[in-house]
Amino acid sequence: FEAADGIARADALALAAAVQQHSDHPLAKAVVNAFAAQAQGASLPSASQARAVPGRGVQADVDGRSVAIGSARWLAELKLAVPPVLAERAKALEAQGNTVSWLMDVSDAGTDAQNNAVLALLAFGDTIKPSARDAIARLKSMGIRSVLVTGDNAGSAQAVATQLGIDEVHAQVLPDDKARTVRDLKIRTGAIVAMAGDGINDAPALAAADIGIAMATGTDVAMHAAG
Repeated sequence: FEAADGIARADALALAAAVQQHSDHPLAKAVVNAFAAQAQGASLPSASQARAVPGRGVQADVDGRSVAIGSARWLAELKLAVPPVLAERAKALEAQGNTVSWLMDVSDAGTDAQNNAVLALLAFGDTIKPSARDAIARLKSMGIRSVLVTGDNAGSAQAVATQLGIDEVHAQVLPDDKARTVRDLKIRTGAIVAMAGDGINDAPALAAADIGIAMATGTDVAMHAAG
């Protein structure tokens, strides 16, 4: 977690945790835990009107400001400039396989006001299970190609694919496009396509696949879609 110049790290982390405090998402919990670890008893700012923006991130009103945590795609759509130091840091973190998100003040989004700003960079490292590479290798030995389809950035997706020996990568895929990617694979390869997933965003793709495989620890809608 790195704050932009001129912004206190503790203040930025408090804003990020406030936005995420009511979410069960693993990355949201990581942000709240990070705040708790450094807060020394300080309480979280109150947040209201929390809402998810599909394929982009989350947004909430915190202490009179509209604060968002989201992807580089969303940041670009909002036409926010990233400070050069944070931009270089983000590039390096993504190349190492991290998921990078941005903390933004979007109080005047959609207006001509210039108060919108990038407040901080958040990078999440997702530990690969020790058995994952062996699982991919076993699939390959059975003649099954593995394809990674993710909304994450291209740098971290490629880093994970390289570590695991995955054959094909589709990164920065919006939720609606995951199902389209599955359908395209079926048409392009003429093969039976299985899809494994656990989130709300995976449900359409699970339904579009010949075989849908849901994680028992995932969302209910994913499990229902993967019959």
